[in-house]
Amino acid sequence: MSDPDFSDNDLPAGVWAAESHDYGMSWSTPRRIGDDCRKVNDVGATLDGWLVVGIVCNAGPNAVQPAIATRSPAGVWSLERLPGAVWHFSDGAVAIADDGDAQRATVAFLSGPNGQVVPPPRLLLFSTAPGSGEPWQLATRDIDVPGVEEGGRTWHARALVYRLPGATSDSITLMFSDASRWNGYALTSQDAGQSWLAPELVVAPQAGGEQIAFAAPTYDATTNRLATIYTCCTAGGWNNALPSTHYLRWSTPGSGVWAEPTPDQRVPLVLGSRATGETVTAQARNARTTWVAWIEGGNAVEVCSFDLATVLPRP
Repeated sequence: MSDPDFSDNDLPAGVWAAESHDYGMSWSTPRRIGDDCRKVNDVGATLDGWLVVGIVCNAGPNAVQPAIATRSPAGVWSLERLPGAVWHFSDGAVAIADDGDAQRATVAFLSGPNGQVVPPPRLLLFSTAPGSGEPWQLATRDIDVPGVEEGGRTWHARALVYRLPGATSDSITLMFSDASRWNGYALTSQDAGQSWLAPELVVAPQAGGEQIAFAAPTYDATTNRLATIYTCCTAGGWNNALPSTHYLRWSTPGSGVWAEPTPDQRVPLVLGSRATGETVTAQARNARTTWVAWIEGGNAVEVCSFDLATVLPRP
Protein backbone atom coordinates (compact mmCIF):
# COMPACT_ATOMS: atom_id res chain seq x y z
CA MET A 1 0.00 0.00 0.00
CA SER A 2 1.12 3.55 -0.68
CA ASP A 3 -0.01 7.08 -1.57
CA PRO A 4 -2.10 7.90 1.55
CA ASP A 5 -4.29 10.99 1.22
CA PHE A 6 -3.66 12.98 4.39
CA SER A 7 -5.72 16.02 3.36
CA ASP A 8 -8.69 14.78 5.41
CA ASN A 9 -6.77 12.46 7.78
CA ASP A 10 -8.24 9.49 5.95
CA LEU A 11 -6.32 6.71 4.25
CA PRO A 12 -7.52 5.82 0.75
CA ALA A 13 -4.45 4.72 -1.14
CA GLY A 14 -3.10 3.16 -4.27
CA VAL A 15 -2.10 -0.49 -4.35
CA TRP A 16 1.41 -1.20 -5.61
CA ALA A 17 3.27 -4.45 -6.27
CA ALA A 18 6.96 -5.26 -6.62
CA GLU A 19 8.60 -8.64 -7.16
CA SER A 20 11.91 -10.28 -6.31
CA HIS A 21 13.25 -13.34 -8.12
CA ASP A 22 16.49 -13.65 -6.13
CA TYR A 23 15.25 -14.22 -2.57
CA GLY A 24 14.81 -10.51 -1.83
CA MET A 25 18.26 -9.31 -2.92
CA SER A 26 16.77 -7.05 -5.61
CA TRP A 27 13.27 -5.88 -6.53
CA SER A 28 11.39 -4.85 -9.62
CA THR A 29 10.13 -1.30 -10.10
CA PRO A 30 6.86 -0.98 -8.15
CA ARG A 31 3.76 -1.20 -10.34
CA ARG A 32 0.44 0.43 -9.47
CA ILE A 33 -2.29 -2.24 -9.67
CA GLY A 34 -5.29 -0.49 -8.06
CA ASP A 35 -6.66 2.74 -6.62
CA ASP A 36 -8.62 4.01 -3.62
CA CYS A 37 -8.05 1.07 -1.28
CA ARG A 38 -7.23 0.81 2.40
CA LYS A 39 -5.60 -2.48 3.33
CA VAL A 40 -3.87 -5.49 1.81
CA ASN A 41 -4.72 -8.56 3.89
CA ASP A 42 -2.92 -11.56 2.41
CA VAL A 43 -1.37 -13.05 -0.73
CA GLY A 44 -1.56 -16.60 -2.12
CA ALA A 45 0.31 -18.18 -5.04
CA THR A 46 -0.16 -21.20 -7.28
CA LEU A 47 2.72 -23.28 -8.58
CA ASP A 48 1.93 -22.23 -12.16
CA GLY A 49 2.30 -18.53 -11.39
CA TRP A 50 -1.09 -17.09 -10.38
CA LEU A 51 -1.11 -14.61 -7.49
CA VAL A 52 -4.28 -13.90 -5.49
CA VAL A 53 -4.50 -10.92 -3.12
CA GLY A 54 -7.26 -10.00 -0.65
CA ILE A 55 -7.76 -6.21 -0.33
CA VAL A 56 -10.21 -3.85 1.39
CA CYS A 57 -11.18 -0.97 -0.94
CA ASN A 58 -13.39 2.10 -0.71
CA ALA A 59 -16.94 2.04 -2.08
CA GLY A 60 -17.85 5.72 -1.93
CA PRO A 61 -17.14 8.27 0.81
CA ASN A 62 -18.30 6.25 3.83
CA ALA A 63 -18.29 2.60 2.77
CA VAL A 64 -15.80 -0.11 1.93
CA GLN A 65 -16.02 -3.40 0.11
CA PRO A 66 -13.96 -6.57 -0.43
CA ALA A 67 -11.71 -6.68 -3.46
CA ILE A 68 -9.43 -9.31 -4.98
CA ALA A 69 -6.41 -8.63 -7.15
CA THR A 70 -5.00 -11.37 -9.36
CA ARG A 71 -1.83 -11.63 -11.42
CA SER A 72 -1.65 -14.09 -14.28
CA PRO A 73 1.46 -16.18 -15.02
CA ALA A 74 2.12 -13.70 -17.86
CA GLY A 75 2.35 -10.86 -15.31
CA VAL A 76 -1.00 -9.19 -16.05
CA TRP A 77 -2.69 -7.68 -12.97
CA SER A 78 -6.41 -7.04 -12.48
CA LEU A 79 -8.39 -5.82 -9.45
CA GLU A 80 -12.05 -6.68 -8.98
CA ARG A 81 -14.32 -5.09 -6.37
CA LEU A 82 -16.86 -7.60 -5.09
CA PRO A 83 -20.28 -7.40 -3.38
CA GLY A 84 -20.42 -7.64 0.39
CA ALA A 85 -20.18 -5.37 3.42
CA VAL A 86 -16.95 -5.35 5.40
CA TRP A 87 -15.40 -3.08 8.01
CA HIS A 88 -13.04 -0.23 7.11
CA PHE A 89 -10.03 -2.33 8.17
CA SER A 90 -11.38 -5.90 7.99
CA ASP A 91 -8.77 -8.62 8.35
CA GLY A 92 -8.68 -11.62 6.04
CA ALA A 93 -6.64 -14.50 4.65
CA VAL A 94 -5.97 -16.29 1.34
CA ALA A 95 -5.70 -20.08 0.86
CA ILE A 96 -4.77 -21.95 -2.34
CA ALA A 97 -5.85 -25.60 -2.14
CA ASP A 98 -5.68 -28.61 -4.46
CA ASP A 99 -9.11 -29.89 -5.44
CA GLY A 100 -8.38 -33.15 -7.20
CA ASP A 101 -6.37 -32.18 -10.29
CA ALA A 102 -7.38 -28.51 -10.09
CA GLN A 103 -6.50 -25.68 -7.74
CA ARG A 104 -9.00 -23.53 -5.88
CA ALA A 105 -8.41 -20.14 -4.27
CA THR A 106 -10.37 -19.02 -1.20
CA VAL A 107 -10.22 -15.39 -0.08
CA ALA A 108 -11.76 -14.78 3.36
CA PHE A 109 -12.82 -11.44 4.86
CA LEU A 110 -13.83 -11.02 8.51
CA SER A 111 -16.95 -8.91 8.96
CA GLY A 112 -20.34 -8.81 10.67
CA PRO A 113 -23.96 -8.88 9.53
CA ASN A 114 -24.29 -6.12 6.88
CA GLY A 115 -20.82 -4.96 7.88
CA GLN A 116 -21.98 -3.97 11.36
CA VAL A 117 -19.95 -4.68 14.51
CA VAL A 118 -22.62 -6.81 16.17
CA PRO A 119 -22.59 -10.51 17.04
CA PRO A 120 -22.36 -13.01 15.60
CA PRO A 121 -19.28 -12.21 13.54
CA ARG A 122 -19.40 -13.30 9.90
CA LEU A 123 -16.96 -14.55 7.29
CA LEU A 124 -17.27 -13.69 3.62
CA LEU A 125 -15.66 -16.51 1.62
CA PHE A 126 -14.93 -15.91 -2.08
CA SER A 127 -13.65 -18.85 -4.12
CA THR A 128 -12.78 -19.79 -7.69
CA ALA A 129 -10.23 -21.75 -9.71
CA PRO A 130 -7.53 -19.23 -10.78
CA GLY A 131 -7.35 -18.89 -14.54
CA SER A 132 -10.63 -20.73 -15.15
CA GLY A 133 -12.61 -17.64 -16.07
CA GLU A 134 -15.27 -18.55 -13.52
CA PRO A 135 -16.57 -15.64 -11.40
CA TRP A 136 -15.80 -15.48 -7.68
CA GLN A 137 -18.46 -17.41 -5.77
CA LEU A 138 -19.51 -15.97 -2.39
CA ALA A 139 -20.41 -18.01 0.69
CA THR A 140 -21.07 -16.53 4.13
CA ARG A 141 -20.64 -18.22 7.49
CA ASP A 142 -21.73 -16.81 10.85
CA ILE A 143 -19.39 -17.65 13.74
CA ASP A 144 -22.14 -18.70 16.10
CA VAL A 145 -20.91 -21.47 18.42
CA PRO A 146 -23.57 -23.01 20.71
CA GLY A 147 -23.05 -22.01 24.34
CA VAL A 148 -20.45 -19.33 23.49
CA GLU A 149 -20.99 -15.59 23.80
CA GLU A 150 -19.24 -14.04 20.81
CA GLY A 151 -18.20 -10.44 20.43
CA GLY A 152 -19.05 -8.44 17.35
CA ARG A 153 -15.61 -8.01 15.82
CA THR A 154 -13.02 -10.65 14.93
CA TRP A 155 -9.47 -10.03 13.75
CA HIS A 156 -6.01 -11.53 13.08
CA ALA A 157 -7.07 -14.09 10.46
CA ARG A 158 -4.68 -16.89 9.49
CA ALA A 159 -5.07 -19.70 6.92
CA LEU A 160 -3.54 -23.19 6.65
CA VAL A 161 -3.77 -25.74 3.81
CA TYR A 162 -3.09 -29.45 4.53
CA ARG A 163 -4.06 -32.93 3.31
CA LEU A 164 -5.86 -35.45 5.55
CA PRO A 165 -4.97 -39.16 5.27
CA GLY A 166 -6.67 -40.77 2.27
CA ALA A 167 -8.18 -37.51 1.03
CA THR A 168 -8.13 -36.48 -2.64
CA SER A 169 -8.63 -32.76 -1.88
CA ASP A 170 -6.86 -30.42 0.52
CA SER A 171 -8.36 -29.13 3.75
CA ILE A 172 -8.34 -25.45 4.71
CA THR A 173 -8.50 -24.14 8.27
CA LEU A 174 -9.07 -20.45 8.98
CA MET A 175 -8.29 -19.20 12.50
CA PHE A 176 -8.98 -15.81 14.03
CA SER A 177 -9.67 -14.29 17.43
CA ASP A 178 -12.37 -12.23 19.10
CA ALA A 179 -11.47 -8.57 19.66
CA SER A 180 -13.70 -8.18 22.72
CA ARG A 181 -14.34 -11.67 24.15
CA TRP A 182 -10.74 -12.83 23.45
CA ASN A 183 -11.78 -16.26 22.16
CA GLY A 184 -10.02 -18.10 19.34
CA TYR A 185 -12.15 -19.66 16.56
CA ALA A 186 -11.63 -21.98 13.60
CA LEU A 187 -13.56 -22.61 10.40
CA THR A 188 -12.56 -25.65 8.34
CA SER A 189 -13.25 -26.99 4.86
CA GLN A 190 -12.28 -30.56 4.00
CA ASP A 191 -12.98 -30.19 0.26
CA ALA A 192 -10.67 -27.32 -0.78
CA GLY A 193 -13.15 -24.58 0.17
CA GLN A 194 -16.27 -25.84 -1.59
CA SER A 195 -18.13 -26.42 1.72
CA TRP A 196 -17.42 -25.63 5.36
CA LEU A 197 -17.90 -27.44 8.67
CA ALA A 198 -19.50 -25.80 11.69
CA PRO A 199 -17.39 -23.08 13.34
CA GLU A 200 -15.36 -24.20 16.35
CA LEU A 201 -14.28 -22.57 19.60
CA VAL A 202 -10.55 -23.31 19.68
CA VAL A 203 -9.51 -21.60 22.90
CA ALA A 204 -11.10 -19.30 25.47
CA PRO A 205 -9.84 -17.30 28.46
CA GLN A 206 -9.72 -19.30 31.67
CA ALA A 207 -9.95 -16.30 33.99
CA GLY A 208 -11.11 -12.70 33.94
CA GLY A 209 -8.70 -10.32 32.30
CA GLU A 210 -7.01 -12.91 30.07
CA GLN A 211 -6.51 -11.83 26.48
CA ILE A 212 -6.01 -14.30 23.63
CA ALA A 213 -5.19 -11.97 20.76
CA PHE A 214 -3.59 -14.30 18.20
CA ALA A 215 -4.30 -17.91 17.20
CA ALA A 216 -2.41 -19.46 14.26
CA PRO A 217 -3.14 -22.90 12.74
CA THR A 218 -0.74 -25.76 12.07
CA TYR A 219 -1.10 -29.47 11.25
CA ASP A 220 0.95 -32.59 12.01
CA ALA A 221 0.45 -35.39 9.49
CA THR A 222 2.29 -38.03 11.57
CA THR A 223 -0.33 -37.81 14.34
CA ASN A 224 -3.19 -36.38 12.21
CA ARG A 225 -3.60 -33.51 14.65
CA LEU A 226 -4.75 -30.00 13.84
CA ALA A 227 -3.28 -27.52 16.30
CA THR A 228 -3.30 -23.85 17.20
CA ILE A 229 -0.36 -21.87 18.52
CA TYR A 230 -1.94 -19.02 20.48
CA THR A 231 -0.84 -16.13 22.67
CA CYS A 232 -1.87 -15.54 26.27
CA CYS A 233 -2.49 -13.79 28.58
CA THR A 234 -2.27 -10.13 27.52
CA ALA A 235 -2.55 -8.58 24.08
CA GLY A 236 1.25 -8.23 24.34
CA GLY A 237 3.82 -7.29 21.77
CA TRP A 238 3.91 -3.53 22.29
CA ASN A 239 6.35 -3.32 25.20
CA ASN A 240 8.27 -5.62 27.48
CA ALA A 241 6.04 -4.79 30.47
CA LEU A 242 3.14 -6.88 29.13
CA PRO A 243 3.89 -10.57 29.69
CA SER A 244 2.53 -12.90 27.04
CA THR A 245 3.81 -16.17 25.62
CA HIS A 246 2.78 -19.04 23.33
CA TYR A 247 0.64 -22.06 24.12
CA LEU A 248 -0.77 -24.91 22.04
CA ARG A 249 -4.07 -26.75 21.77
CA TRP A 250 -4.90 -29.63 19.42
CA SER A 251 -7.85 -31.36 17.82
CA THR A 252 -8.59 -34.37 15.65
CA PRO A 253 -9.62 -32.67 12.38
CA GLY A 254 -13.37 -32.37 12.05
CA SER A 255 -14.15 -33.39 15.64
CA GLY A 256 -14.69 -29.88 16.98
CA VAL A 257 -13.09 -30.93 20.30
CA TRP A 258 -9.93 -29.12 21.41
CA ALA A 259 -7.60 -30.07 24.25
CA GLU A 260 -4.28 -29.20 25.86
CA PRO A 261 -1.26 -31.48 25.19
CA THR A 262 -1.10 -31.96 28.97
CA PRO A 263 -4.68 -32.78 30.02
CA ASP A 264 -6.42 -29.95 31.89
CA GLN A 265 -3.18 -27.98 32.21
CA ARG A 266 -2.04 -25.01 30.15
CA VAL A 267 1.72 -25.38 29.62
CA PRO A 268 3.76 -22.72 27.76
CA LEU A 269 5.64 -23.68 24.61
CA VAL A 270 9.38 -23.13 24.99
CA LEU A 271 9.83 -20.82 22.01
CA GLY A 272 11.50 -17.96 23.85
CA SER A 273 8.53 -15.59 23.74
CA ARG A 274 8.00 -13.40 26.79
CA ALA A 275 6.13 -10.31 25.54
CA THR A 276 4.74 -11.67 22.31
CA GLY A 277 2.34 -9.94 19.99
CA GLU A 278 1.33 -10.66 16.40
CA THR A 279 1.97 -14.34 15.64
CA VAL A 280 1.94 -16.20 12.31
CA THR A 281 2.76 -19.76 11.24
CA ALA A 282 4.09 -21.03 7.92
CA GLN A 283 4.17 -24.66 6.88
CA ALA A 284 4.63 -26.55 3.65
CA ARG A 285 1.67 -28.86 3.08
CA ASN A 286 1.93 -31.75 5.59
CA ALA A 287 5.53 -30.91 6.54
CA ARG A 288 6.58 -32.22 9.93
CA THR A 289 8.08 -28.87 10.92
CA THR A 290 6.18 -25.61 11.20
CA TRP A 291 7.70 -22.13 11.32
CA VAL A 292 6.49 -19.66 13.94
CA ALA A 293 7.14 -15.90 13.73
CA TRP A 294 6.06 -13.20 16.13
CA ILE A 295 6.71 -9.64 17.26
CA GLU A 296 8.58 -9.69 20.57
CA GLY A 297 8.43 -6.72 22.90
CA GLY A 298 7.20 -4.41 20.15
CA ASN A 299 10.66 -3.99 18.64
CA ALA A 300 11.90 -7.34 17.29
CA VAL A 301 10.73 -10.11 14.96
CA GLU A 302 11.51 -13.62 16.24
CA VAL A 303 11.36 -16.73 14.02
CA CYS A 304 11.88 -20.37 14.94
CA SER A 305 11.07 -23.84 13.62
CA PHE A 306 9.02 -26.23 15.71
CA ASP A 307 8.36 -29.98 15.49
CA LEU A 308 4.72 -30.49 16.47
CA ALA A 309 5.12 -34.22 17.07
CA THR A 310 7.26 -33.49 20.13
CA VAL A 311 4.22 -32.17 22.03
CA LEU A 312 1.20 -33.76 20.37
CA PRO A 313 -0.26 -37.04 21.63
CA ARG A 314 -0.20 -40.07 19.33
CA PRO A 315 -3.54 -41.49 18.12
